[in-house]
Amino acid sequence: MNELEKVRQEIKVLEAKLSLLEEIEKHNVKSKMTLEISGKFEIVSYNGEVYYRLEYPTNVVWCKQRYKCASDEMMLIAIIDLETHRLLEGVWFNDVKKGKYDEPYCPDEPGYDEIEHDISANVENKTIRDVIDRWWIDTFTSKNMWSVNECIDDLADQVEFWILRNKNN
Repeated sequence: MNELEKVRQEIKVLEAKLSLLEEIEKHNVKSKMTLEISGKFEIVSYNGEVYYRLEYPTNVVWCKQRYKCASDEMMLIAIIDLETHRLLEGVWFNDVKKGKYDEPYCPDEPGYDEIEHDISANVENKTIRDVIDRWWIDTFTSKNMWSVNECIDDLADQVEFWILRNKNN
């Protein structure tokens, strides 16, 4: 056996060992779970239907609960209609977030209703700057536990409320 034949045989043995090691490694590798994104969810009922509100750092997704016809298998159907999404978000805000599930009322802190009343009392005297100033104070004092999305949603609500009140003036 010449030197070239020896090298070829050694290569074949090494290839066989490599193949075996790769196969062993495939079976020993455990799948690892990684967190891609986190958020919070709420299950609510509205108008005889069950909805899931999935809140992520960048957006909110609404889904409707459905069951497949011939089985007990439950599915979630994403609400993609923007009008329905806005309706659900508005009803959720008024009935759930502001409703009975809020933190207990603290008499030292102005509530959301008080702010709306304060803004609506003298609409013609309130500027958008006044609304934003009030929001800023509330956000960074009494409501400093709010998430970024809650702060932005509240500002948007305050501005929309101001626009609606000033529409006819």
